[in-house]
Amino acid sequence: MPTLKIDYDRCSGDGACVRVCPAKLYVMGDDGFPRTVEGAESSCIACGHCLAACPEGAIGVGRWTAADCPPATPLDLPEPKAVDRLLHSRRSVRAYAPKPLSREEIAELLHAARAAPTAVNRRAVRWIAFTERTSVADVARLCAGWLGNVMEQAEDEGRRAFARFFLERWQEGEDLICRGAPNLVLAHAPSDQAHMAQDAAIALTHLDLAAQARGLGTCWAGLVTSAASEFPELAAYLELPEGHAVYGGLMLGRPALRYHRLPPRPDLPVRWR
Repeated sequence: MPTLKIDYDRCSGDGACVRVCPAKLYVMGDDGFPRTVEGAESSCIACGHCLAACPEGAIGVGRWTAADCPPATPLDLPEPKAVDRLLHSRRSVRAYAPKPLSREEIAELLHAARAAPTAVNRRAVRWIAFTERTSVADVARLCAGWLGNVMEQAEDEGRRAFARFFLERWQEGEDLICRGAPNLVLAHAPSDQAHMAQDAAIALTHLDLAAQARGLGTCWAGLVTSAASEFPELAAYLELPEGHAVYGGLMLGRPALRYHRLPPRPDLPVRWR
């Protein structure tokens, strides 16, 4: 639980912290200055809203103060059309140049994903980042073993046919599991906490768009995600912490092809109320 501090030498009494705190941990005192409510520190989730909203930089949350926070100004933000262009230009890349990304390049993407919101600021999502093609190939091989199990054990014929398609391609030397990607990132989190699947998906989406902005390619690793939860051999290879589950992943690398157009999408079904 973080310590909440107010520097009254800097505080103007504007009450921004009172208005912005989602847990209502600040109130205005009779002297016209904010104070924390009783038990505030045990209820604080360290979201940083009060720290971000205070114009005077008078708030401290745990070890963080205004000096630790870069300024946020509208001039730093891209134009809406540029953001829209980024979103519409994003493709699922399934053909990659052979050279893997460096650890530093992947770390930069993970740093961007760190900004993703999480339920009650729990920030429980953890990452496994594969920097070697051989390691990604090991994951694909283990997934092929899982597909073999699905073919033998699944009661649903549709699921068996799905597994057969990917396994036969694998046996023919074509990797449709990890698509020959040189890198792979997986997001895992405690399986006994609420909203972990959503937290992981949001974080992965942040990473996905950060990659797109840098000219890199991604594709969601659905087969790996499923195999990690159903195939003990893959879970053991990933060395997941006790009680953790993989909630999503992205194949990652430099696109082997350039995309020249933005394909249209169907009209969006919306119910306006």
